Amino acid sequence: GAPAHHATAPRKLHISLTATQDCWVQLTNKTGATLFSGMVYAGNSMNWTQKHEVTLQLGNPAGVKLRVNGKNPVPKGSVSMVTLTLRPGHVH
Repeated sequence: GAPAHHATAPRKLHISLTATQDCWVQLTNKTGATLFSGMVYAGNSMNWTQKHEVTLQLGNPAGVKLRVNGKNPVPKGSVSMVTLTLRPGHVH
């Protein structure tokens, strides 16, 4: 038989954001440097690939479709601003 391949935690964060409504977005790294800050307008998408922990703030979490390594880290039912801490290999 073929050797078993154990799923390894991804070494990078692949962040994909598509706005269905206008949403203010801010992405910062662990040192507090701003990687992105501004409005993402309805119909637009943003993609980031990060190797280290980042913090993502969404002003209108109900108005975006977010995928981090294929998963949606936004708590269900979020309507007000959320702050998400995203770490490579720790996306649940």
